[in-house]
Amino acid sequence: AFKDFDVETLVRQASEATSIDELVDAVVEGDFDVVSSRRKIESVYRNAEAARTVQGEYGSLCEYIWHFTEGRQIVNTWKSVSDIPSHTELSERVAKDMKARGFRMVGPTTVYSLLQAVGVVNDHLVGCHRYEACIRKEQDCKITENASSPSHKRKRSV
Repeated sequence: AFKDFDVETLVRQASEATSIDELVDAVVEGDFDVVSSRRKIESVYRNAEAARTVQGEYGSLCEYIWHFTEGRQIVNTWKSVSDIPSHTELSERVAKDMKARGFRMVGPTTVYSLLQAVGVVNDHLVGCHRYEACIRKEQDCKITENASSPSHKRKRSV
């Protein structure tokens, strides 16, 4: 239904539709095994438009997300799952910025999950077999100057 969440494809679908309701109706009425919440379906298309704008400004969504920590991974030292927060000041700041840019359905808890999933935050428990591997991954992240984007002086490359 969502074309593997390809930003350009979703933006094109949205621009070709006569209204966002037409897109939502197609998903809801279609034979797709997806969520049927109109707000969530609409957010997929709105978020694709916001993502394309962010890509134009930062070069990629990756650059945008990592700029909040200046390319540095946050490595926590949790010993118990109950220590891991559902959201943080960082995820609140990112969610607020994303909402200001037109993203929908992006609260601090959802954003914190995103930060964990893409490696900005390492919340593996200290005793987890993946903890050290994820720290090593941090060392693979290099910050380089991005001459083509003067408003964003630092660029993360992997």
